[in-house]
Amino acid sequence: MIADIAGNTGVAGAFVVLYSTELASKLFSDLLEGVVRRRRDPLIRPTLFGLPFTVNSMTAFDRIVSENAAGWGKSFEPAPAIVALEDMLQKLFFDARDEIFEDGMGSFFSAGLIRIVRDHGVAAVRALERIISAVDVNAEVAEEALRQMGHMDDKRTYRRRLFLLERALESPNARIRDAASIGIEAMDDPAAIESLQRAIDSERHEQLRQNFKDVLTQLQDGG
Repeated sequence: MIADIAGNTGVAGAFVVLYSTELASKLFSDLLEGVVRRRRDPLIRPTLFGLPFTVNSMTAFDRIVSENAAGWGKSFEPAPAIVALEDMLQKLFFDARDEIFEDGMGSFFSAGLIRIVRDHGVAAVRALERIISAVDVNAEVAEEALRQMGHMDDKRTYRRRLFLLERALESPNARIRDAASIGIEAMDDPAAIESLQRAIDSERHEQLRQNFKDVLTQLQDGG
């Protein structure tokens, strides 16, 4: 897909994001190298495909790169690493099938999940998305994963975790939708308002719809 990072950032351009491919990794590395050179010498302009990649002086793009470079590097891991991550998470989910989860209490599963996300960043959250969206996922373990993603303190994966929770609001499983709203409530980010409104409009269960409305009110009131 093409991820347009231009909106309100001062960046005139877009970056072609093809996750888990060597091509994307190479393109990102080349672009990042150009930006790093430019930060040392403002007269140098980064290029993509040999053409100038136009960025206004000292724009938010520089800030975005500097704040997220480590996470982006991990998110462009080659396909074998992504597969290994998914296998690791699948095993974690399988081993947790008999665990009892309680609100406010830690668990072997939650400790392992948080460690994997901290170690592997955005790539781990993306692998988690695929597992939770599978039709045969263990709903109870998925609930715990979504709650942990909402409460986790990790700036590097913040946006991807919020995206995961918003997407989980569309799950066919009511328990997963409920857990997604709990995670969103914990993150307390107004950016999720639109997703919550859509979830309220489509929700068939009255109690769950009310839960969504309560979280929506919290976000609209600024906590």
